[in-house]
Amino acid sequence: MRKYLLPELPIYSSLWRDRFRGGQHLLMEDFNALPPGKWDDYIEQLQPFFVYPMALADIGQLPLSPEERNQLMDGQIVVREGATIFHQRILESDKAVTMGPLERENNDPNFYRDLTSGHYHLFMEDLKAMSPENWKGYIRNQQPYFGYPISLDDMSQLALSPTEHDELRDGWIVVKHDEDGMRFHRRVLDSDKVLTMGPSDGIGAWNYVIIWCTFSIMFGSMALIWALPFWLRLKKVILAAQAFGRGEFDARANLPRSSALSPLAATFNDMAGRIQRLINSHRELTRAVSNELRTPISRIRFGLEMANTADSEPDRRLYLAEIGQAVDELESLVAELLIYARFERETPELDQEEQCLAPWLIQTVNTAKNGFLQIDISCRIEPVAKDLTAKIAPRYMARAVSNLVTNAGRHAKSQIIVSLEKKDHMCMIHVDDDGPGIAKADRKRIFEPFVRLDASRDRDTGGSGLGLAIVQRIVTMHRGAVLIEPSPLGGARFTVHWPSSMSIGSAMHLQLQHSTRK
Repeated sequence: MRKYLLPELPIYSSLWRDRFRGGQHLLMEDFNALPPGKWDDYIEQLQPFFVYPMALADIGQLPLSPEERNQLMDGQIVVREGATIFHQRILESDKAVTMGPLERENNDPNFYRDLTSGHYHLFMEDLKAMSPENWKGYIRNQQPYFGYPISLDDMSQLALSPTEHDELRDGWIVVKHDEDGMRFHRRVLDSDKVLTMGPSDGIGAWNYVIIWCTFSIMFGSMALIWALPFWLRLKKVILAAQAFGRGEFDARANLPRSSALSPLAATFNDMAGRIQRLINSHRELTRAVSNELRTPISRIRFGLEMANTADSEPDRRLYLAEIGQAVDELESLVAELLIYARFERETPELDQEEQCLAPWLIQTVNTAKNGFLQIDISCRIEPVAKDLTAKIAPRYMARAVSNLVTNAGRHAKSQIIVSLEKKDHMCMIHVDDDGPGIAKADRKRIFEPFVRLDASRDRDTGGSGLGLAIVQRIVTMHRGAVLIEPSPLGGARFTVHWPSSMSIGSAMHLQLQHSTRK
């Protein structure tokens, strides 16, 4: 974290600038005393005393931003590349001295000592040129240019170990760490005086506190800016869920599509819609069942009373036969209810198989027409559909066709035609009757459960009101649809259409060809 983030902070660069500006002042004084032609030679003479590379460069050729170039022209030290390279303009010229890159190995204890060796060399060269009596005054005059204290001390007064005293006498730089930071000591020439630089906390604990506080404020503000709208939108989802839990089944979480919570809200809304539909369906089913069951039960009760009071055996048998018909009607109704409830509760897995539709449809129609002796029910296979095959669940699709034939039989006058044809890779089964037809306004409503377009509840024409609802669900499971149109026979035409076996692959192939041509 320190390696990659801290060098980018302005406060970090400022600390390094303060560390270098005193030594840079000494260097500029030396450049001022030399003609420009001697500057390159002077840099070569200084290089052995500095642990980092030094060079002269034209300011115009330095890779600087406009802001950095303005800082350089104003005499400031420009800190670049994570505080590893430093530039400073030499006096009023178009030249700059470049120092770095500074390379530091992890946990190198000699890094800061080596870093100060060049500055100590500049100091020693200046002190060598003056008498010892002027040293303190010179140090005092240089203090304003340094970002840390510098002082001239007696060697005997320093709290150093014997080993550190020996290192000082041998000309080494001694680094001391204490609670105030780092102090650097070096003996001045061959005297008993020591030039002390520091304490300098460098990039120490306190500055790290400042740096991390800056990070905390910056990233905390960014997190707050992001989290506040996120929380408000999450709150909408929470409130919608709470309202739904209280029984407000129309509650929804409306969020913009750009929100990160949009998939969650969409999932909740889809779940809420499904639950609402199931609850409404359950209520509808409960209400309708009570009404639908009441009629045959009433007939059975009436038939029993009449059979018990019949004056003759023929009358009693007539009433018992009517009771039997009511029981059959009740059994049929319960079967329809169970099928419908199953489709509402779950989508059963279709055991689909490849089926040649012509013989299957003929057999299905022959089975369905057994209950309609006075109506002519025929099955026609168009020539293009004689060999038509499709993947279907035969039992479920046969139930759909039977329900359509039964529905047509309740309203047809004398004729029903069931036909099979193929059109645009679609399988199509038409059920036509010569009855009164269905008004356009009622063609969608007729597929709703327990809806009858006539008011009759007679067992011959009324029906349960579930047959067409079941048809629609079965066809939808086959990825098809049911359409209602006027019939050529004068009544209603119910058309079931769904993809043939090859239509799925062909449609994908055609779509791929179309996209390739684009």
